Amino acid sequence: LAMPAWSLIAACLVIAASTPAEAFMGPSALPVLRPQAGNAACSVGGGRPIYFCVNRKGGARVSSKHSGAAAPMRWTCKADGDPEIKAVFTDVDGTLLNSKHQLSPRTVDALKATMARGIPVVMATGKSRGPWVQDVRESLGLTGEGWALNGPGVFIQGLLVCDSAGATVQRLLLPADVIATLLTFCDERGFTVVAYTTDDQIVAREANCHTDILLPFNEPTTRGIGPAMRDLGGEVGVYKMMLIDLNDDHLLAVRGDLEATLGESASVTRAMPTMLEVLPPGCSKATGVVRAAELLGVTLGEVLAMGDGENDLEMLQMVKAAGGRAVAMGNAVQSLKDTVGDAHVVAHHNDGGAAEALERYVLAGAAVPREYPSVRKVN
Repeated sequence: LAMPAWSLIAACLVIAASTPAEAFMGPSALPVLRPQAGNAACSVGGGRPIYFCVNRKGGARVSSKHSGAAAPMRWTCKADGDPEIKAVFTDVDGTLLNSKHQLSPRTVDALKATMARGIPVVMATGKSRGPWVQDVRESLGLTGEGWALNGPGVFIQGLLVCDSAGATVQRLLLPADVIATLLTFCDERGFTVVAYTTDDQIVAREANCHTDILLPFNEPTTRGIGPAMRDLGGEVGVYKMMLIDLNDDHLLAVRGDLEATLGESASVTRAMPTMLEVLPPGCSKATGVVRAAELLGVTLGEVLAMGDGENDLEMLQMVKAAGGRAVAMGNAVQSLKDTVGDAHVVAHHNDGGAAEALERYVLAGAAVPREYPSVRKVN
């Protein structure tokens, strides 16, 4: 950098005695460091993080990379053209949570800071409502029981939407004839299939080694109901059904046949390997995001949406087309990365990708109190 470090810091940041009370965030009460409008130095790195630290002698360093020095402060500048974000819609597994199905400390801090600004964070997931929701809430220090954070909840690929109080505001179900067709398809080919039902259960003919794949996700435990699977779609409705196989090649090989069999009567997607999901026709996470945005009174152009799987594609495409910010994790499938563009691909979900997205696009200019040890990357 051509100018002295102190000059750059002074040019980019307004710190101080004049810092208003609302410029403090979260329990750490760190001042928000606001880049001054029109200062060229604030666009260094195109919105990427800038690190600086001050040593005991008053010396300072500024860099676009973290050097490993003790206790640096981290801040981000909002890039020109970024929309003002008024709501966040985030996938859960592979995005918000790491591979241990937990929130990292950095992600916890970023979420708390986002919510402290009054910005709703909406979990938009393929999962059912279940114990995992309470785990996330407790990690964020939210007391009491609930099905959401500080806004609505979007579950089961957008087929179930709840308001902030947990009341159902959207419920889209598979037709009974599609359920029957899918059960026959799986019986003839020996596939395990589970159904996500309107009584917040996951059911199958029997629980087995394939359904055990779902256990780490902390959803309701799969119940075996035998021939009663054929009764689904009547008194007990079904949101979605999912083929599961420990050998993902089996699912990839059968997908074409499945789509041909169902035709336009259902939509097929996948969130991750070993699973193939069947939804009501024309439905996706985007369907639920639209309803939740209506509840919040925000436009899709005021939304940050982030994800990693094929099942996030329609959501990201929709938000991007509306002028909002669509972000893909570093571990995302290629179709998502192509949709958002290289500039909006963040780190792997095990390396704080969700936190990075919040820091860049929501908390731009906000101090983040510390750096976190890197998490082992899972390829």
